[in-house]
Amino acid sequence: MDSKQESFECDTLSEVRIIIVGKTGNGKSTLGNILLGKSSFPVCCSMSSTTLGTQMDEGQFKGKQLKVVDTPDIANLGLTSDEAQRQVSEWKRLMTPDPHAILLTVRCDAPYTPTEYALYRQLQWLWGGNSLSQRLVVAFTFGDRLDLQVDTVLRTVSKELQSVVKDASGRYVVFNSKATDDEKGQQVQNLLDILEKLGRDFVITYITDKTGKRG
Repeated sequence: MDSKQESFECDTLSEVRIIIVGKTGNGKSTLGNILLGKSSFPVCCSMSSTTLGTQMDEGQFKGKQLKVVDTPDIANLGLTSDEAQRQVSEWKRLMTPDPHAILLTVRCDAPYTPTEYALYRQLQWLWGGNSLSQRLVVAFTFGDRLDLQVDTVLRTVSKELQSVVKDASGRYVVFNSKATDDEKGQQVQNLLDILEKLGRDFVITYITDKTGKRG
């Protein structure tokens, strides 16, 4: 068993490593706090970013160790290509051997913008193409402002957002920071359920690729 298989198969049930990415104002830090069940990352009510550097914290959820990295909006940092690459490399180092999930934050209550899509494509390129998509989960934030089911909304959103959800193989979770603690816990559980399935699918694909046989 090599590290790629081990990163999903052996420790999914005990440690879950998550990176949160996205545009400033999309609720990355708030999402991190929901996942950890505590105020680990500072949150600002304005549209200016309070996350100027990479931050990491850990917490427990139903016996699982959650390791969460909250990242800055690299498009707002004025970085050169080399600097942006070093930033992403630092995220990867914190998630050794690999993250189980890359959560891309998208607001429920605002149109998906070309700026957001450009940031996603930049992250995709910096991460290494399809390797980001393999772990991608769309995290719809500000769920308290969602009037319809996400499945219904996704039929009418921009082609760019539909493309992102397709890259994530349809994986998404709605997060509502105004929810009760029990409801927030269910949101975290919804994510972990997706990651458990993602891990099983990853191992099946890995074994199939290595042996030519499924299972």
